[in-house]
Amino acid sequence: MERQQKNTSPQSVVGYIHNLSDLKQGTKRPYFEAEIQQKHKIQKLVVFKPDLYTQFKTVNDDRTPVCLHDVVLQPSRLTEGTHEVLYTYKSTIASLNHLDYSYNPTLSMTEKDLSIAEILKVKTSYRRVNVKAKILQNNGQHHNFIHDGTFLLNTTYTIADTTASINFTVWNDTDITIGSWYLISNASIRLFNGETTISTTKDTELTPVSCQDETHPLQHTTLETLSADIVGANIDILYLCPQKHKIPNMSLSSSKVQCEKCNTYFKSACITHYTHGTITIKTATNIRTLHIENNLIRSVVDIPDNANTDNIIDALLALPPVHVTVHKNNLTRITTILNPPTLTDMPKITFSPASPAQASSSH
Repeated sequence: MERQQKNTSPQSVVGYIHNLSDLKQGTKRPYFEAEIQQKHKIQKLVVFKPDLYTQFKTVNDDRTPVCLHDVVLQPSRLTEGTHEVLYTYKSTIASLNHLDYSYNPTLSMTEKDLSIAEILKVKTSYRRVNVKAKILQNNGQHHNFIHDGTFLLNTTYTIADTTASINFTVWNDTDITIGSWYLISNASIRLFNGETTISTTKDTELTPVSCQDETHPLQHTTLETLSADIVGANIDILYLCPQKHKIPNMSLSSSKVQCEKCNTYFKSACITHYTHGTITIKTATNIRTLHIENNLIRSVVDIPDNANTDNIIDALLALPPVHVTVHKNNLTRITTILNPPTLTDMPKITFSPASPAQASSSH
């Protein structure tokens, strides 16, 4: 399929402004979004002049028709074959007296209710959807530093409804119950390496719902539960300022530390510690190295504020045998086996000297 190109020649668009967003912080500057209702279609509008927010809010609230001059049309990431309207620093807005069609408050490009089977057929990323689904399993937690250097957690789950199953990425540390149904609103479809998934956005809401429906069966289970000994570990510590920026070269003996991103000195007591790394386990049949994140490390060992990586590694290696749940070498659960047997716990076998009769009968 031929890819659509951005139209950078001057364009004018007329219509009514719908569904104005709040101001948002972009990679380089603030911006806001809206929809523009034209005669036969709705288009997404992105405005890169935040000082015009009040003017756009007025025409949004008053339902005043407008003409947007010198805008740029960019192929939409939401709907194949359509364009988004980019209002740049060269663009201008003018109010109109009337149009030959009326404002229609029921028209919108906002998210649609789709089944998972319908989501899997979508061929464009970033489309917003609502879906009701059951959380089947936790596939592992990870962390990332996003475009502005802010630290964020993300956890991937397998979810399913009656039609199909799909991977669901949840950003930030959200309390989700395995085995429960949720209405997931304003999620975003993502296409990555040929796989369709969905992800939370800043606007996503997860609402528990009551549902007794049978979910579409998984083709195969992707979780393993093992009993093992921890025989190796490699752990790193991230130090984060109150705004979740990474603090390099953190000195544990200093009373304050500077965050270059915030351009601020913070009390060392306000700095949080995030641990992550790998552990190597030995089962009855093999040896495996597994990725482990902060929440699971802290579930089995206590980590004081002044701990270093050697302290944490020593504590992990000193643990008794463990039960682990694994998804593709990502550790999703770990518990210690309580009161593991030791040599001193084994029943003692005593040997009594044989009587002369017994001794002679053995020959």
